[in-house]
This record gives sequence, structure tokens and C-alpha cells, in this order.
Amino acid sequence: MNLEDIQQELSTALQLDLEQGVAWMNDEAAKLWQTEYPTLNEVIGKILDLDTEGLDLQEYKPIEY
Repeated sequence: MNLEDIQQELSTALQLDLEQGVAWMNDEAAKLWQTEYPTLNEVIGKILDLDTEGLDLQEYKPIEY
């Protein structure tokens, strides 16, 4: 094993471990969001689940209050 191999192995190990940490933090943040803002979370979920196939968003008109 040469220095370049060791550097590559270190780089890969560091990246994988950091990605695992970020994934864990994302999961925890998602749980907290769902607990703190259940109604907003539900509405956002409904919007994200909408079928937008064939929908021309250029014609979208926001609701006027």
C-alpha cells in the first residue's frame, strides 16, 4: 500500500462517516419538524404529493386574499 492508496482510503472513510452523520441529523430534524409543526407538515406533504403531470405552471394563479 502506498501513500496515495492510504490517502484515498482515508478520504473515502471520512466521506462515508460524514454522510452517515448528516443522514442521522436529517432524520432527527425531520422527526422534530413533524412533532413541532404537524399541521404544516401535513399540508406540505399533500402539496408535494400532488400529481403535476400535464400541469402548466405558467397558468397558475395564486389565491388572492
